[in-house]
Amino acid sequence: MRFDAKRITMAICGVAILGCSGWVTWQILSNGQLTLPISHAEAAIKPAPLQPVASSPDELIGKIIILSGLQKQVEEIGDKVLESIRQSPDKPDDPVIVKEIEKIAAESYKPEHFHQRLHEALKADFNRERIEKLLKALNTPLMRRITEIEGREFDLHMLEVFIEGVIREPLPTNRLRLLQALESVTHTTKFAIELMVGMKRAMLMGAVNGDAETMIIFDTKLSEQKKELTENMYPAMMLTMAYAYQELNDMELDEYVQFYLTEEGNWFITQTVNALTAAFRASSLQTGKRIAELAIIKKTR
Repeated sequence: MRFDAKRITMAICGVAILGCSGWVTWQILSNGQLTLPISHAEAAIKPAPLQPVASSPDELIGKIIILSGLQKQVEEIGDKVLESIRQSPDKPDDPVIVKEIEKIAAESYKPEHFHQRLHEALKADFNRERIEKLLKALNTPLMRRITEIEGREFDLHMLEVFIEGVIREPLPTNRLRLLQALESVTHTTKFAIELMVGMKRAMLMGAVNGDAETMIIFDTKLSEQKKELTENMYPAMMLTMAYAYQELNDMELDEYVQFYLTEEGNWFITQTVNALTAAFRASSLQTGKRIAELAIIKKTR
């Protein structure tokens, strides 16, 4: 896969929210070369020191959503989606229609919708012991530091400089192994593709007035291109994660991977990714339907 650091653009949906983190996802255009081997890390995180916890299930889950950084990320979803629409090459030429689409998106991607999905997912199959272990892990100094890192806005110029450096001098083998392990246990690429495709599909549905035949063709091609899409996104995700976690040393990064290999860590990332994926699908479907309706109204006027 080739990279041109000066031509990297923000992918649709901007920030991919996963588990206790949010990573900016990038689409890539060609030039430059990076080869990525595949490997996985296996271990178990050491017990964290005891921390006081709330008593009711709702209070416990609320603390998890806040400590993990999900609360902050969810609150930013609407703004990120609007930013992506404004930057999208697929948006209509008519600024009035664009404003209507932005209004639809703002209503469809309300933070409350995502927060509710997360809360319901974490409350389902509620296990107090597991939830308390999760709270202890998220409350350690390292995890708090990681949450702070993941909540930062990316400096696009610094990211560009970082990628240029990696193109000149590839990441150390062990560092790349750890990043690949983290991507594997958090399903980052899969989730980012889901966000990208969901928004693109919604915009297309509006552009073709919801024509069923066109959408069937699009979905068929998408299914055929899934492998290629993953192959293209994966190297970009590795670069993004390498930049995001550059402040962590290998031992710290490995401990973060190990957290997701525990029973509570794996349960947490599975529940949150599934909940957020479902929420984005629902919001994208709602957006697409309303955009299609808007296009039909415009056509009949």
